[in-house]
Amino acid sequence: MPTIRIFKQYVRLPYVLLAAIDGLLLFACLYAGSLVRFGDLGHADAYMGDVLPRAVAFAFFMLAGMSAMGLYQYQQAQRLGEFCLRLGAAFAIGWLGLAVFYYVFPDLYSGRSVLLVSLLTAVAAVSIVRPLFFRVLNVQGLRKRVLVLGAGKAAEAIQASINSGQGSGLRVTGFMPAKDESPRLPARDLAHIAEGRLAEYCRRMRVEEIVLAADDRRNAFPMGELLECKLMGISIIEQTTFFEREDGRVRLEMLNPGWLVFSDGCSKNAFRSASKRAFDVAASVSLLLVSFPVMVVAAICIKLEDGLRSPVFYRQQRVGERGRLFDVLKFRSMTVDAEKDGKAKWANVGDSRITRVGAFIRRTRIDELPQIFNVLGGAMSFVGPRPERPVFVSDLGEKIPYYDERHTVKPGITGWAQVKYPYGASIEDAKNKLEYDLYYVKNHNLMLDLYVMMTTVEVVLFGKGR
Repeated sequence: MPTIRIFKQYVRLPYVLLAAIDGLLLFACLYAGSLVRFGDLGHADAYMGDVLPRAVAFAFFMLAGMSAMGLYQYQQAQRLGEFCLRLGAAFAIGWLGLAVFYYVFPDLYSGRSVLLVSLLTAVAAVSIVRPLFFRVLNVQGLRKRVLVLGAGKAAEAIQASINSGQGSGLRVTGFMPAKDESPRLPARDLAHIAEGRLAEYCRRMRVEEIVLAADDRRNAFPMGELLECKLMGISIIEQTTFFEREDGRVRLEMLNPGWLVFSDGCSKNAFRSASKRAFDVAASVSLLLVSFPVMVVAAICIKLEDGLRSPVFYRQQRVGERGRLFDVLKFRSMTVDAEKDGKAKWANVGDSRITRVGAFIRRTRIDELPQIFNVLGGAMSFVGPRPERPVFVSDLGEKIPYYDERHTVKPGITGWAQVKYPYGASIEDAKNKLEYDLYYVKNHNLMLDLYVMMTTVEVVLFGKGR
């Protein structure tokens, strides 16, 4: 099954279909709960009003919880033990969302007994339907059939991506070595296609997409034959676009300025700027209202561990949009003299400078909460690349190509790289995170910001990313 694009975001069609099925199931579950509680819908209408808006609200909040818990991501969706844990957490989040909804709209409250029966029914329905769905999904005939033109290093990376599950909806019919290319893949994976027979091969193998993945692109592809395939309706994409779509990142080793210039994305306009600012303010105020008691407890714990005279917050200069400097505000998670020699240092996992309270608030991201005030002040966004210190930016900018491009948008409290890549504190980690930052810079919009926010809940609860 192919990947489709919605609001400039690549979305796997199987999981769109799965979400639609789950939504219908959840919608039906509230009707089932009403029938069990009242016997028929006539009695339900008499006691609590029209069931339809209540069923829509129930399905919406439960689906939002399931999405926040990563149940529409390939890596998490098929592991049974973790699925059960995530499903429980998802419905707990959905229940909290419903509680707030009922507080704002009390006339739409469905009643405890109806909700309890609906929730139990939903757990059973989702648990039964999901394994059946994945059994059907794994049928080879339903996967998108792809031919890769190339059999070198880039093709090897494509094969690794598909084998890891990133390209779960794809089936590679073969890797066709490019002109004068030495194959790095096993012979069984190669597709030896005679000159002038590419279109015939694609027709016979029902190829739906061709990925151009030669290590040396000079005269590597049969352009006339590719044009014939294009006119047959076969999609043709470059390797960089493949990884952007399948991995959600822009591979630096395959990136060239021409691809960035001619590919879509990187669009900015007054509406996007205004909507992002409105989103930042609304999200920050909401988070501040919810997290204020947590912030107070965190401040008290920091004082109790290091003494009443120890500072609770620390300010540190960071690089923001267009290279502008600003002071980021965070809860102090290290000892007061963490950099007494005046030299900036990466914060490593298990760093001895991190206090006991600091280790907890870093792991749960509580230390990031004061950045809400940076967002309200306009120096940061709620979602964006992680802001780094000027000394690190200067060093990384010299060693990593395209590093400065991440500063074309405001830095964020959370971001695409933070939810997609585990914690790291090295140049190689910075390079890998930049690939995700560049994806965000190129494709950011309200839908992606909402997705990152919801996924951040998963990161905090399950300790993924940073």
